[in-house]
Amino acid sequence: DAKVTTIAGNQRAGFKDGFGTNALFNRPTAISIDKEDNIYVADSYNNRIRKITPYGRVVTVVGSGKIGGYNDTALTSTFSNPKGVSIDNENTIYIADSGNNQIRKVSMPQLCGIPTNDDIGEHLVHLQVSDNHSSPKEQNFRIVVKNVNDAPTASNLSLVIKENTMRAFKQEDFKFNDIDKGNKFESLILTSLPQRGRLEYYGESVQKDQYISNVSKLVYIADLHTSAKRYAKFNFKVSDGNILSKEEYTFKVSVTPLPKVVDTNSTQPLKVPKK
Repeated sequence: DAKVTTIAGNQRAGFKDGFGTNALFNRPTAISIDKEDNIYVADSYNNRIRKITPYGRVVTVVGSGKIGGYNDTALTSTFSNPKGVSIDNENTIYIADSGNNQIRKVSMPQLCGIPTNDDIGEHLVHLQVSDNHSSPKEQNFRIVVKNVNDAPTASNLSLVIKENTMRAFKQEDFKFNDIDKGNKFESLILTSLPQRGRLEYYGESVQKDQYISNVSKLVYIADLHTSAKRYAKFNFKVSDGNILSKEEYTFKVSVTPLPKVVDTNSTQPLKVPKK
């Protein structure tokens, strides 16, 4: 059969933090349970929000006990007959402050942060906490930040060459960059090909989505008797050997005409304009 037990408080009205039935409440009207099984109690006549830990300890987490509607820190703010309480997954507490006709929000402090590549490794942390009612508690622990391979990046680029000439590429032409320490350029993939001129790799025509590992063997050849400022373009991604860049980058090619050659050995007579 189901059994009823008391986890906190007794039949006496009052205010007292403590363990189990040694704690006192005054007209508790609502509860909410967080993801760590702590129970939050709207202790309405005490104008406070109390917390019951899984081990039975009752502590005050919100409210000074005075009647009012003053917003300040959790333990100095004032309430008027709070009758409802709820807590979300981020440990934010929402209170139905009935005497003030308000919904109040309490954002609980959290230790959080986003490590960067400079933080990779083991870090020793010394933590000291206090509830303003007893001596501070101290704890040492370690945080280990593991490396996660980040996608490399490159840049949108351009080059200018003359018609009917060949341009061999170099690795630095593609502006490879990787924030992960030790990661280097491994290859690039050509995600689109130029609509004019042609790309060759080891003397063979390049195919779409072909991987290029030895960039020095990749060349672009412009056609004869054609030139334009925006002559052609091709797209690419770079790789560090583990992951491709998330973005696709563009290499634009402009082609200029070859200088006209004057034949100084021509034997044709000069045309003299008629008067």
